Amino acid sequence: MDGLTSISDVNELLEIELPTDVNDTIGGLLLGTLGKIPNLEEENEETNAFFDDVELKAIKVSDKRIETLLVKLRPKSFLDI
Repeated sequence: MDGLTSISDVNELLEIELPTDVNDTIGGLLLGTLGKIPNLEEENEETNAFFDDVELKAIKVSDKRIETLLVKLRPKSFLDI
């Protein structure tokens, strides 16, 4: 997913509730959570963050932003319904 996608659009599209109070974009949310642009070349570098049942993972970065990220949803089990 493009890092410039608005969190509101992601929430609506995927029917989830990521926080919208601090950041406007999905890339900004991940960047704010990680605290820096992740170095994807480093093996032990933190590149993902979790929000309840949602995982955000940096896939492509530039010097100034997270350009592309993966959004993974945890499957709901019978007990979650």
